[in-house]
Amino acid sequence: MIFYEDFVKKLSEVSFDIKKKEVFYIELKKMISVIGVGIALFIIALYQGYLAYMKQGNVIVRGVFAIILLILALKQLKVVLLYKLSIDTENKMLVFNGVSINLNEIQSCSLEERKVAKHFEAVLNIITEENKQFIIPFYMNKKLRFAFAMKQLLGNKFTVKTK
Repeated sequence: MIFYEDFVKKLSEVSFDIKKKEVFYIELKKMISVIGVGIALFIIALYQGYLAYMKQGNVIVRGVFAIILLILALKQLKVVLLYKLSIDTENKMLVFNGVSINLNEIQSCSLEERKVAKHFEAVLNIITEENKQFIIPFYMNKKLRFAFAMKQLLGNKFTVKTK
């Protein structure tokens, strides 16, 4: 997403046909960058494990370091491969990372720009009637379609915050 203001403008102008179930996966740019980091960590872990196996240097430190890097690499790959966000428009349910949110029980939902990691990103700030807060960064493909679907399903509860 290049500019938040352009995204908000497009959201007000665009119209989509909403399906019974909308599914969104991770954006290709994010996938490539996260997989790149995961593969690099995996290669370094294998090299450290090899050095520990060949008994070069401190074997225990290299072995522990290899295991830690391997766990981090697998976590990175898991984030990419298991990223899935779906909206069930019939039952009004939002499912994200194993968390189900009933859209009928949402108190407020705002589209806003926040700093996520080092970059500003559009996020959906959801507050339920139980005062639980969910912040969903727009890492998915079809961002505009997702925002439009949430806007249509939530009606007055959906707001767009601008600076």
